[in-house]
Amino acid sequence: MYNEKNTTDSFEDEVNNYEEVESDVSSAFDDPVAIYLKETKRFPLLTHEATMELFRKYKEEQKAELQAQRDEIAREKGMKKVLLNINENNVASIKVCEKAGGKLQDTININGEKNRRYWIEL
Repeated sequence: MYNEKNTTDSFEDEVNNYEEVESDVSSAFDDPVAIYLKETKRFPLLTHEATMELFRKYKEEQKAELQAQRDEIAREKGMKKVLLNINENNVASIKVCEKAGGKLQDTININGEKNRRYWIEL
């Protein structure tokens, strides 16, 4: 049978126990784990959407850095333009290439998959 008083008492006991543990943790300033736990409570956690947005921005920055390195190497070798092969299913890379001024030459079949070939002027 359900007993509301016992449930309430046990809940209050759990809260009191938690508060005792929390005070023990916060008083242990020499313990790096305790310090970490105390500091992390000061900041809200990221939502899934915010985490994914940070990941997307990181990937975009990483891709831009790789493209800059590629262009620098090509210029050092005296190239005036480069030909990029991009899988037709890689919509993000196609958009980046087109925004960077890539000119579509043609579409070819590589190992059973369609690839677009773009010229990029350096």
